[in-house]
Amino acid sequence: MANEVAAPAVNPFANIPLLVRGPNGQTFINRAKYAQKVFHLQAESYPCTVTSSGRNRTSLLPPADQGGDGDLELYYLMASSTGAFSVSLNLTTLNRRLMNGPVESSLIFGNGTLPSRLLSPLFIPATTTLDIELNDLSVGSNEIKIAGLGHQIVDPMANFSGITALDRRGRLLDPMKHPFWLTTDNGAQVTIAANSSATYTLSVPSVADFNCWGLLHRTTADYTIQLFEGNRRRLMNAATNISQLSSKTLSVTGMPDNLVPAASMPMYWPFTHLFQRGTTISAVLTNPTGSEITTSIAFPGELVYYPPCPPILSQPGPAGAVVPSPYARQAR
Repeated sequence: MANEVAAPAVNPFANIPLLVRGPNGQTFINRAKYAQKVFHLQAESYPCTVTSSGRNRTSLLPPADQGGDGDLELYYLMASSTGAFSVSLNLTTLNRRLMNGPVESSLIFGNGTLPSRLLSPLFIPATTTLDIELNDLSVGSNEIKIAGLGHQIVDPMANFSGITALDRRGRLLDPMKHPFWLTTDNGAQVTIAANSSATYTLSVPSVADFNCWGLLHRTTADYTIQLFEGNRRRLMNAATNISQLSSKTLSVTGMPDNLVPAASMPMYWPFTHLFQRGTTISAVLTNPTGSEITTSIAFPGELVYYPPCPPILSQPGPAGAVVPSPYARQAR
């Protein structure tokens, strides 16, 4: 149409506005919106069968559309199963592991009723594999169905969409950040003996900082937890009941799989906590009951590959006064 104004170049990896205005105030459908489509991605093995206490692999593979285009930005992860399982995720193209070890499934996946939204979208280039390793925790044959939901960028080189080859190349090559789950170094599940304490460590990878949003858990009974960062830097003033500190996976009759996954209803902190690369977190777990407790914990967040800012702690102020540097606040 003659009076239609060309839509400005847009960020293809954000929600594209549906409407634009022409120079005379007319409203038109934004042609760039046609380049964005909702996409439901089902695992290659659906369902994927895992034998009792065994392991198996499957993957999420965005199919290529026109001319090999069709990159996917993943926002939601859903799963259903006949028993408990743990999962390890690895983005093969960039060789990026999305967790430091296997994580119990309800701390990552939601379901169609209560989906789990990723803290930061995961960019998966067309024909690239998100490798999924599954481990059975139910001690029984397990059928697992995994799916994701996001938006697919169709024809990312088209001029009308405002998406350029440079946009795509930047997303492919710039490591930036990606979703990450930090769990205990001992595996997806740990135990606490009756009327005793156990200390478990969680190690932040040495290649990037970890921007943490909260804590999730699944457990057979409540216990108290005390967290220390690095050399005994306390993150709480006293041991606290885990259910007052963390979102918990619940068993509820009538829900899919009888579960409300912790990942579906997370209790995120009011602001993120940045753990430096290579940091070790110590979790002291105390069992007040007369029976052994089995639990899984995970910190959801983002792995950030940018280098840290210069260590400037203060800067000169008026009349020789010293005021805090902006860098000091950015560290938190």
